[in-house]
Parts: sequence; C-alpha cells; structure tokens
Amino acid sequence: MELILTLNMIFIILYMLILAKLSSGLMELPFPEKPSGKESVSIVIALHNEEENVPDLLESLAGLKFGGRRWEVIFVDDRSSDRTGALLREACAGNTHYELITVRETPEGWGPKKYAVTQAVNQASGQIILLTDADGRPGPDWVQSMLSFFRPEVGMVLGYAPYRTDSGRGSFLKRILRLEYFSHAAVAAAGTGLNTPPTCVGTNLAYRKVLFTDLNGYGKYRHTVSGDDDLLLSRVRKESKWKVAYGYGLEAQVFNEAPRSWRKFYHQRLRFASKGFKYPVSMTLALMAYYLFNASFLVMLAGLLFYPVYWKVALLFLLFKTGGETRFLKNAGQFLGEKVSGWLVMAASPMHILYVVYFGAAAQFLSWKWVKNR
Repeated sequence: MELILTLNMIFIILYMLILAKLSSGLMELPFPEKPSGKESVSIVIALHNEEENVPDLLESLAGLKFGGRRWEVIFVDDRSSDRTGALLREACAGNTHYELITVRETPEGWGPKKYAVTQAVNQASGQIILLTDADGRPGPDWVQSMLSFFRPEVGMVLGYAPYRTDSGRGSFLKRILRLEYFSHAAVAAAGTGLNTPPTCVGTNLAYRKVLFTDLNGYGKYRHTVSGDDDLLLSRVRKESKWKVAYGYGLEAQVFNEAPRSWRKFYHQRLRFASKGFKYPVSMTLALMAYYLFNASFLVMLAGLLFYPVYWKVALLFLLFKTGGETRFLKNAGQFLGEKVSGWLVMAASPMHILYVVYFGAAAQFLSWKWVKNR
C-alpha cells in the first residue's frame, strides 16, 4: 500500500503541473476579430435516419445570420431508411440556399460518415466549411462567431457543443453528463492555446476547404468508422502548416442532445474511447498516462478495504485532485461560457475515475453500436 500511495503522490504532483500548464494555455487563446465579410460559407450536415431531428434542425438553420456573405447548406442523406430524405427534399425545394446529396451505399474502404462529409465538401462552393450534426442547434450568431477566429494562418477552428440541460439545471445525471462533456472541451481549448489541440467535435467544427483538399480529406483514416473529427484534426496538426484556433464564447456554441438512455451513453463512450490507438504517438502516450493515473487512483481507493488506516491520506490526495480540476474547469468556464460547480466536480470525481478506467479498457476489446437517442 505504501508503494501505491507513493506512486499516487508522484502522479498528483505531475497532474497539478499539467493542469497549471493547461490553465496557462487558456490565457493564450486569441480574441475574436470582426470577420472580413468576404469568405463564402458552406454548412455541411450528414444525416442518417434523423427524421425526428430534421424539423428542429431546419428551424435553427433558418435563424442563422451570414453577414451578407455568400452561403449554402449542404445536407447529405446518408443511407436513411426513414423520412429523413423526404423532409430534406421538401426543405431544399423551398430554399435556393439548400442542397441535398443522397448517398445510397458507402463504397468499400470508407467509413460511412467520412464518405458522406467528403462528398459534401467536394461539392461545396464555400471557402469555409462549417460542420454540425442533425441534433446540433446553433444559435443565430454561430457562423459569424466562428468566422471571427479565422486569421490568414488559421485553417481550422474548433468549437464547443454543450449538452442541453437548461443552462446547467436539470437532473443530477444530466448535470454530470454536461460537466463530463465540458471537461473535454476545456482540455481542447487549453491545448489549442498551447498549439497542441488534442480533440474536437464534429457538431461544431470549421475549416477551410483548401485545407481539406490539400490533405486529401481523411487520407489514411478514411476507412475508420469513428473519429471523422479527431482524426482529421490530427492530420492538420501533423501534416499541414495551418494553425488551429478555438472558437469560444456563448455565440460560438452549438447545443447538442445529451444521451437519453444508458444504452446510448454506453455505446457512445465506447466509440469515443475506441480511437485511442489511432491518434499520433504523442497523443496516444498522453492518453495512456492519464489512464494509468486514474487506474492507480482506483487501486488506491480499493486498497482502503484492506488498509483503512490510510483513508486520511487517500482523502487528501482526492481533495488535491478535485481541487486542481475545479480550478482548471472554472478557468475554462470563463472562456466557454460554462458555470462550474465545485460541489458537482467533487461528486463526479470518484465516478469519473471508474469511468475512465472502465471505458479506456473496454473500448479496446468490446465493439460498439450506433444507438438512436430515444
């Protein structure tokens, strides 16, 4: 037990240093600037059996402001077997800015969504591609806000897609889910400030079409079923000279639907974790280190069943861990427009340790499924 406690003490010190470094990355995020108004925009949305989401999606799109620039929305009906295609055809018939691509079958060697998005980007006339999902709900100023983070050297802008929980209220479980999802965005924003953006979400993402074209899209990752957003980001970091920015602030958010069932949450998290060994080596090693940190904490907590005399030391370590996370998340919340409760972080921390250890291991051995959010 003494060895485990010593290892955890070392891990805690390193973890505090990493959190401090991440907090400094938040301070390096550039301020938004007024868009030039010259860039044309193509919004790309791939949909597979999303008839329930189409009406609300269309309502959100109808409220977008484009600042007088040329724009279009390209929908991709990706092998839908419900009324998704019919609803999109009706919408496109009544709006000259809307276009529809229908994918009947995904060619061999392609991940379905990667193929759908690639068809849309290839057809897009816009200089800037903005991506969201069928359950994404951008606000009126989303386009203008994301464009305000582009500079001549910036090729990609990442965005935050918070879960909808009535501004942080709602059930305890929903608040925990929102906090967990926000922590990913906080690390992404801080890492971007340090010029090492680690992750992103396809629900809120923008990049130059020329970037996508020059990289030949998803390249060697095109066959991978998941990770259309993260794996493209890794190619931008490793294979291009373009800079990556983070679009922060309330106007840049695209609200996202939280998992409504345990089954949806379970398979979604398996899918998220399944990409760990497909990232560049440096990213994979960082994820492995984070996994070992949480695993050592879990072993320490389990060891208290046999060595209860050490509970005060274990509690102190847990308070250090939770306190550092709370400070970092509160700092990130000031940029991303998220209110962070220290009590909620403290309640979620033990559960998050088990969550990281389980899904980090299970995703390497278990298969995941696409589950409807119902």
